[in-house]
Formats: sequence, structure tokens, C-alpha cells
Amino acid sequence: MEQWVGFKTFLMVFIILNLSLDALAWNLNQNGLFTVSFFRRNLEGISDGSSSIQKVVWNGVCPSKVEVFLWQLYKGKVLVREVLQRFGMGHLTMMECLLCSQETETVDHLFLHCPWTYKLWKVCLDWWDVSWCSNKTIHEWFDGWMGLCPTVKSERAWLSLLSVVVWTVCEVRNQKVFKDKTPSLTMAQDSIGFQIAWWFKFLGKNVSDSVSALMLNLKHCCVETRRVKKSVIKDWVPPLMNTFKFNVDGSARGNLGQTGIGGVLRDYNGMTLPRSSVQIPNTMDSNAAEITSIHKTIEICSSSPSLHGQVVSIVSDSKVAVSWIKNEDFGSIEHILSACFLYVYLC
Repeated sequence: MEQWVGFKTFLMVFIILNLSLDALAWNLNQNGLFTVSFFRRNLEGISDGSSSIQKVVWNGVCPSKVEVFLWQLYKGKVLVREVLQRFGMGHLTMMECLLCSQETETVDHLFLHCPWTYKLWKVCLDWWDVSWCSNKTIHEWFDGWMGLCPTVKSERAWLSLLSVVVWTVCEVRNQKVFKDKTPSLTMAQDSIGFQIAWWFKFLGKNVSDSVSALMLNLKHCCVETRRVKKSVIKDWVPPLMNTFKFNVDGSARGNLGQTGIGGVLRDYNGMTLPRSSVQIPNTMDSNAAEITSIHKTIEICSSSPSLHGQVVSIVSDSKVAVSWIKNEDFGSIEHILSACFLYVYLC
């Protein structure tokens, strides 16, 4: 109670210049309303990812032993050769990956970067027509997995795919160790389809026992329900003769998340000149990120001798950012917007 009284006393010190009705607002939500669920989502967004990984690992779409294995894999505790040596198994003299014999067998290599594993991932992701590139670590791969999910309706199948692929890689590796069995990519693909089928049946899903029928059904489900975003692709329009155009952009993860800004400068011939791409540690919303990218562009133009006295059009795709600058509605970022208003013409 004392903290609340102190907080209200602190607020009373400020003089409100706005003539509109003053009220308490939750600035993490666009409508200004505080809800427990929204607060929890924001906490998850700024956490170390331990909350979001729950959905990927402890999801109930695979047997419990596989879930435990996924958790160990996410934590980097799976007993590959590099981990065994780190744990004091000094008698190991061979550190090469058992599937490719090219690199040291680490968790990230065995389950992501090994050429054999990479081919297996590619085949499985091709079933869903998903374009992808491998992450640096298995930790990042798990964190970003749901972002690759083609549709909402295929979410459970997508979670199953991650589980069964890494589990299959582990089984193939162990068969090589204990039975000296040569890894077969075709057999691994069949094993993945077979295990997904049985896991779906265990969860009460009406899926055919046939591996080929299963894969056709999964792909049909994903293709038919794929979320298609209508987008208009516009060709880049060059600026007037002897002028320049700076296309800028800024984005933020969530309402108040990590921010990245960037821009590309071209002349009237379309030749690319300086580029800028910066990750900002401060958290802000997407509109503030757009404004910050414009401000950064102004700094680049002002500090470049080759642009002094030249006409530079700064192009932003943010309607809100352009509206703020044109209407001089500066608000809490007045110093940035003032600079934009004085120095640039926005398209």
C-alpha cells in the first residue's frame, strides 16, 4: 500500500499539458488496458525462452521418453562424443561424427550440421513445402521451430516432426555405435513416417497405417489450409535524375521487443550505395523503430560528404511514421521526429 501511495505521489509531480481527460494506461498494450494474460505474454517475450520452449518439448505429441530426450537435447546434455569427453571419458580417441566422419561429433553438428542429418531435415521439410536454412545451434533451432509451422491446423503434426526427426537421428547414431549398422537415409525417412503414424494413433488421430498415405495426408492438410497472405509486389521506382532515394525500414519483436533498423541508398541509375543495418538493444514498438530508422538515415546523409547539397528522398512503408512527421505529432519522441521533419521529404 505504501508503494502505491508513493507511486501516485510521484505521478502528481508531473504537469499534464494535454487538455484531454487524463487516465491511467498500460503502455505495453495498444488499447491501454491491463490484463493478466497480456502481461504474462510480455513476460514470456522478454524471458530467456524457457516458457516458449515448453510448447516445443512438453507438448504431449510424443512418448514421455522422447520428451525427456528433447529436453536433454535442448540443454546440450545428449551424450555425443564431445559431451562424453567433456564429462571425463578420456579413453575416447575418435571424436569424428559417426554419420559423416568429417567433423567433431557435437550436439549441434550431429543433429543439425552433419551432411547426413541435413539431408534428412531437407527431405522432411520438403513434405511441407517449407523453405529453410539451418540455425547455428540446436537451441536456436528449437526456439524458432514453431515460426516455420505452415498452418495452425498442422501444429501438432509439426511438433511431432521435430520430435521424430531428432529421435531418429539418435537411433541411427546408436545403431552405428552398437551394431555397426551403416546409416540409410531411405530407411530413416520410412522410420519417421512410421513413428508419426503410430504417435498419431496413440493420441486418437485417424491416420492411415501406410507411411506413404500418411505423408500424403499430412501434406494435403498443410497445403489445403495454408495461410496465404495477399501481398502486392511493387518494383523499385528510381528517383529523379541526379537525385538519390533511401529506402528505410525498422521492426520490433512484439510490442516492446528487440529492435532492428536498416536502409539502402540508391542513385537514379539504381546503383546501391551505402547500406545500414543495426540491431538496437533498447526495446520499443514497431512505429518507434520505423522513426528510429529514419533518424539513423538522416545521420548517415548528414555525415556523408558525397551527399552534401544533394536531394535525398527517404522512403518508409510505415503510414503511422509518415503521418507523425507530416502532422508534427511528436509526442514522446519529439527529438527524433523534429529532425525528420526538418531534413527529409518522406514518400
